[in-house]
Amino acid sequence: MCDRGEEPLEDMEALYLQRIRGMSGEQRLAISVGLSDAVKELAIAGIRRDHPGISDEELKSELLKRMYG
Repeated sequence: MCDRGEEPLEDMEALYLQRIRGMSGEQRLAISVGLSDAVKELAIAGIRRDHPGISDEELKSELLKRMYG
């Protein structure tokens, strides 16, 4: 039996999946690219916060380390 508090989450997930499935491949790709860009910007902001004054070259290097290990 499902906890009553979980039902709204399940409903939202079903609605989300329905909307995603109704999109074209091009629309889904555009959303994915946008999300990827947003994550990259968040990572850059975190690096700048942790390393004030970091040079652009060092920033690129640190970003690549975080993205690809």
